[in-house]
Amino acid sequence: MKKYFLLTIIILMAVLVIFSCSKSFDSIADQTTPIMENLTEQKIVDFLARFDSPLKEEEMYTIEEVIWYSTAGLNYTYAIYDSAYVYDYCDTSYFSMDIDGNELVAETDLQAAYDKMADTLSARYDALQDNIKHLIYCAVYQDRVYNGELYVGMIFVFGGGYTGSFYGSFGQIDYWYAVMDYGKCDQYAPAFYGVKDAGDEIAYKINFPNTDNIPNYRVYSIPASDYIIEVDPQDYQYVGSPSGFRAYYYLGNGNWPGPQCLSPAHLNFYLSSNGIYYILVDNEPYGYDFTWISIQGDLLPIYPWYEEVHWMTITYGEINATQVPAEEL
Repeated sequence: MKKYFLLTIIILMAVLVIFSCSKSFDSIADQTTPIMENLTEQKIVDFLARFDSPLKEEEMYTIEEVIWYSTAGLNYTYAIYDSAYVYDYCDTSYFSMDIDGNELVAETDLQAAYDKMADTLSARYDALQDNIKHLIYCAVYQDRVYNGELYVGMIFVFGGGYTGSFYGSFGQIDYWYAVMDYGKCDQYAPAFYGVKDAGDEIAYKINFPNTDNIPNYRVYSIPASDYIIEVDPQDYQYVGSPSGFRAYYYLGNGNWPGPQCLSPAHLNFYLSSNGIYYILVDNEPYGYDFTWISIQGDLLPIYPWYEEVHWMTITYGEINATQVPAEEL
């Protein structure tokens, strides 16, 4: 399930990046600076309104428009990115619609396919066992054009359960090796060896926060991020950190004995306001919001010393949000 979910995220990165953190745990809606694209929102609203209009003239849509309007319309109507969840459920469905010789799709055919997509989301939603659940996001993409038909796929992710913690937290068995994908450490190592490391786990929690839903503020899309920075933990010293830095850095003496084992308390520091969150806010350019972080655990042998480092690649983008509440599936 996890590998499939991560593969899904890679596919979706070109379309949208999931909503992550903002500038204040206590007043997140007030502190963010989303770029509220009224023209974009109105464009989606007008598209959806045409479905209910008996007076419309048939329009034709390019493949790119089919993809954009389907993804934007479904997310704008149903998705709640910024709501609490504990578990995620991911699936993919496929749909087809007629396409003419100019690779255009008639509005009637697009509407029929769109309705089937919404019905699919509703059926999957009803099948989930959790009492607390919601659509996190979905993305429509072109599969192929064949024999007069446009085939599209729709990847969708639901969240279930509830937690009031902003990022969640590392629990009592979450002892992770710092680098090199050695997996869990301490007595929990045998079952998790060679899977991932502390950097992967920290990045996952930051990228997929279990934050409370924000009243009257709902993210419906985040375009491809266009502001990317690289961060070295050594640029952020902090005496209160277990490692002396706001992100993980360790300088050892002699031959490398293997990666450091980081405790849950150590890892939870990096999720705190004094840890990586501080770095995210410090580098946030005006008019942009944090959208994604990648943390690469690395070993640097510089005998008679060695370094273990969590290199960070942070991306920022313009977030589209609305105060229109999501419809129930």
